[in-house]
Amino acid sequence: MTFTRYPDTRLSLARDSLAGLSVGGALGSQYFVPGNTPADLTAGRLPPPPWQWTDDTEMACSVVAALAENGRVDRDALALAFAERCEPYRGYGPGAVRILRLIRTGTPWPVAASLAARARRDGDRPDPARLLAGVAAALDPATEVHHTVRRVARLLDRPLPEVVAAVGNGARVTAQDTVAFTLWVAAVHLTDYPAAIRACVQAGGDVDTTAAIAGSVVAAHTGVGTPGGVPADWLAAREPLPDWTG
Repeated sequence: MTFTRYPDTRLSLARDSLAGLSVGGALGSQYFVPGNTPADLTAGRLPPPPWQWTDDTEMACSVVAALAENGRVDRDALALAFAERCEPYRGYGPGAVRILRLIRTGTPWPVAASLAARARRDGDRPDPARLLAGVAAALDPATEVHHTVRRVARLLDRPLPEVVAAVGNGARVTAQDTVAFTLWVAAVHLTDYPAAIRACVQAGGDVDTTAAIAGSVVAAHTGVGTPGGVPADWLAAREPLPDWTG
């Protein structure tokens, strides 16, 4: 989706989205560690750094590296980059199969991130229902993901546990129970990155992935180190990204 003519601007927005994804995934993964609880995060107590980034981030880094080098993504070249840069201890195995399947079947969080970034450029916050409608319009209406995104758009005023009960929280490790939930989080908390990540942590399930996806969308809108954006101390606590990211 093209929303600005300046490649440098697009790359800057992509890097902000990557920061949100990587910090969200790294922080979310800390809640699989015994002793770290969602209540700690709600109270403002963060896990000790560094927070190791995960397989989701490694793949996203390859996407940003391709954008930095070529201004576009070649799917075949990207698949090769995934294979060459894979560090198994980042949480691959079944996770690699899941993420590759999401990417190849058109996971719509990049669409949401584009819409959020466009709204940031225009100085506007899109209505949550409009954001979700834009994502749903980009999906094949015959898919279950399309139906769950449409369903979650009717739950924007509902509490977190009700949303999780209705569409899932990533616990089944499928697009069907991950995408709609993360887009609900992003739409409701589009101007508050910490609140979006807290919601993912409180919901449980596949926390590192849900926090990564929601975080990427929100950070595309808020930026980094800004009011409501990715906090500077959270970014500092995340393990540095690889030099080849671009």
